[in-house]
Amino acid sequence: MSTERSGGRLRFLDQSAAEAALLRARLDAITRLVALTQRTRSNVEREAAQLGISAVTLYKLLRRYLDDPKPESVLEQRRGWTKGRSRLNTQKTDIIDAAIEDTYLTREKPPVSELVREVNRRMRKAGLKEVMATTVQRRVDRLPADLVLRRREGPKAARDKIGPHTCRYEVEHPLDVIQIDHTLADVIVLDDIHRQPIGRPWLTLAIDIRTRMVFGFHVTLRAPCECSVAYALEQGIRTKAAWLAARNITAPWPVSGVPKALHLDNAREFKARGFLWGCRRHGIETVPRPVKVPHVGGHIERLIGRLMGEVHLLPGTTFSDPRQRGEYDAEGRARITQSEFERWLALQIVGIYHASEHRQLLRPPLAVWEEAITALPLHRRREPPANDDPLLLDFLPFRTPAVDGQTIQLFNLVYHDPILKHWQVRREKPIVRYDKRDMSQVWVFDDAADRYWPISLRDPVPGRISFWEHRQARQALRAQGYREVDQKLVYETILECRALVAEGERRTKRARRGLQSTLDAFRSLDLIDTPAPGTLVSPAPQMLLLPPPEPREEPALPVQRHGQDGPAPRSVTPLPSPADLADEVEEW
Repeated sequence: MSTERSGGRLRFLDQSAAEAALLRARLDAITRLVALTQRTRSNVEREAAQLGISAVTLYKLLRRYLDDPKPESVLEQRRGWTKGRSRLNTQKTDIIDAAIEDTYLTREKPPVSELVREVNRRMRKAGLKEVMATTVQRRVDRLPADLVLRRREGPKAARDKIGPHTCRYEVEHPLDVIQIDHTLADVIVLDDIHRQPIGRPWLTLAIDIRTRMVFGFHVTLRAPCECSVAYALEQGIRTKAAWLAARNITAPWPVSGVPKALHLDNAREFKARGFLWGCRRHGIETVPRPVKVPHVGGHIERLIGRLMGEVHLLPGTTFSDPRQRGEYDAEGRARITQSEFERWLALQIVGIYHASEHRQLLRPPLAVWEEAITALPLHRRREPPANDDPLLLDFLPFRTPAVDGQTIQLFNLVYHDPILKHWQVRREKPIVRYDKRDMSQVWVFDDAADRYWPISLRDPVPGRISFWEHRQARQALRAQGYREVDQKLVYETILECRALVAEGERRTKRARRGLQSTLDAFRSLDLIDTPAPGTLVSPAPQMLLLPPPEPREEPALPVQRHGQDGPAPRSVTPLPSPADLADEVEEW
């Protein structure tokens, strides 16, 4: 019996002992008849007499069994209209199916109520009686779930929700494959000065696939970029004893060494030239994930999900769903600064996650690491570089500016050093690395000596400036009409911006967030300790009040003077060429 005849049910579990015995007897009789090479009517009548049924009934059972050789084919037929069988005629059925195909299974995802209106409109147009909404709803309910998701939400949604995830990424040794990803932490943090909300920090995480140990991480208020990846990689490759001691953490974190490969998504920072150059220099293979297949990076995704689950217990959490947050005032309940959040996160990783049983490993990741690193052959071990090795510089972003008079220009900052004459003589563009946390110094890579040379600003300033402060100061000066900006004026403007934020209790969140980014950048470079508001402004003069820009004198009528219109223009910095502009694509 087919599934349609049985109403979509297999009634073996509903059978009594007598019905089961009758089914076995019928199957035995039909099996004997099928095995006969010369089947006659007398054979069928003899088997029918033993079963207590007519020969015509046995012929029907035999025909059904031959069409569908299954035990349910010889079950007793239910009388009446079977469940699931449509009572609509063929014309109405075709109209409903066409409306579902044209209206419901579209990317606009209309509701069923709209489908019912369209079906009844087509029924009236064909001169047929309208159908009830439940009739259409039952047709929609019988549609395959994968078909509905694929047509209404796309193949990726269908694959993610109901498709089988068959691929597994397994490696043999620790540090063979490291997965890296970013996430926006579900918590509001405070600034270190006024302890006022400044927003959610970004977290860059790296995990060792073999042992599930956290390889490294980085917390910042800035959006993920090439620098964030470089900081996390440096922390992962280096030994972490000094980093933990600086934060008064006693739990062990033994992960260190150069990885063999990095498993990455297709973000822009993972395709940056500086990052790829550093990977090739240290023999690290980059393995991109397939596009729009997030479960391939499931190891780092699960780690992020676990850590965010712990973050949701912090005061000031935003949760992962607005429906979970409800009326919870995340900013009003925030109690933790960014530096405190970084230490809390480190404690969660080294003190809880590494020491707890992993769901897939069935052991703590720390124990798996110690066992795996001990069993690792000596020729497979890749120890971290020495402390004096400029590891971070190899992964930082770089530019290749032209050398002019032993000077180079980067982001309108002019750097000078006699060492640049070597590139000027060879008429080559040097590789210049820069750290956005401190733009008072850059590093030029010397291929012949295989080392970096530090290059300072041509016009030194009494302090250090970050990339973001320099950009903000130039924007502020440009808004006031200054086009020829000297470095001293830029630095004084930066000091003024810092002081305004440090002294003002009612400053905007954006200003506090920018100042906190500077403080974290300097602290990570070990340039300053945790500051007090009074120490933010250097003992420089009083607040700089910028004079208004000089008004331009425009004559009433154009007058030709020395082949030019109007007064002679002031000297301005020449604009970069289109090739240089292409190199200046910023990852921020």
